[in-house]
Amino acid sequence: MIVDDINLHKGEPSTACSVFIDGETHRVLVIAQGASEAIAEKVMREFPTVEMVSRDRGSSLGETAGGG
Repeated sequence: MIVDDINLHKGEPSTACSVFIDGETHRVLVIAQGASEAIAEKVMREFPTVEMVSRDRGSSLGETAGGG
């Protein structure tokens, strides 16, 4: 699973979204409003068989995915 956070409008934190992509098929699985650890936890629970998560330097997902 590949995860990244984006802002729909540059410079507007209120438009933050988290994008979750299947690492094998490259298809978008979920676009969730918000880019917090709570959002990541909620989405990750929907995909319990995920074995690996790729992310950028954002720290909120690191703890959720078991990294740091």
